[in-house]
Amino acid sequence: MIEQLKQFLETSGMSQNKAADRMGVSRSALSGYLNGKYDDDIAGMDKKAALFLEQEGDRAELKKLDIPYVETSTAKKMKGWLGLAAWLGQLGIVYGGAGLGKTTVLKQYVAANPLALLVEPDTGYTAKVLLQEICRVLDLSDKGNIHELTERIIDCLKRDKKSSSPRDHHRILLIDEAEQLPTRALESLRRIHDKTGVAVALVGMPKLLLNLKGPNSEFKQLFSRVSVKMELGEMLPEADLKQIAAAVLKTNDEAVSQKVVKTSKGNARKLSKLLLIVDYLLQVNPDADLDGDVIEHAETYLIH
Repeated sequence: MIEQLKQFLETSGMSQNKAADRMGVSRSALSGYLNGKYDDDIAGMDKKAALFLEQEGDRAELKKLDIPYVETSTAKKMKGWLGLAAWLGQLGIVYGGAGLGKTTVLKQYVAANPLALLVEPDTGYTAKVLLQEICRVLDLSDKGNIHELTERIIDCLKRDKKSSSPRDHHRILLIDEAEQLPTRALESLRRIHDKTGVAVALVGMPKLLLNLKGPNSEFKQLFSRVSVKMELGEMLPEADLKQIAAAVLKTNDEAVSQKVVKTSKGNARKLSKLLLIVDYLLQVNPDADLDGDVIEHAETYLIH
């Protein structure tokens, strides 16, 4: 058993410390066991090693579902809108509820359009951090103050506009989760757009609209630059959810599709989590059928 355990650790790359934690034994005990210096209950340790190897074998056999990108009607409309904004060279916004797949569509658009630049802010982004990230995306130095960073970005994008290739006139800067940005960061993006004519798409939650206007409409100059918008609403259409479910589950069973749609509540993120759980349940219970009972079982693991 010791040799089997040693071979597993070598081939899997798992550390002795991690193996000890999973086996429920002390790290020193496992080390002594592997080195033939364990003086306690050898038979008991053998059983724990055997159980550990069996569990790890089962874990290796399970494959986590890779949910593919599905070109739904909503995805097509959003990609079309991004193409329009890029072609017009405008500052625009896309907003809608959480979990609609906005980020996934942005990444797909960038993959197909090399001149599209994607930045994904988080709650810690200041104006300077945002500008530094844009510099890195453009392969520019991210050193300097806000003014220096802004001017560096503007100069780079202006050079693109003077390119002999007409495609470079359709560059677009995509800002995901833009509702996370403070007003000064949004103003920096407005200035970059004003000075270069490069399209900017701000994508996020409905709160983004309020951030651009200001609680008392005090940001009129900022909001006045927004030329085009796309509102996604709070839920995906039923047809989109069915299309994704059918592509992943490989089924046209209407009852299963309806159950999946009802459970997802119009949310692509919740649908993805549901599909992952359903796939896991079918893997660990190979005799189970893909039916409403499995969907209901999977639903019990979701937080609503």
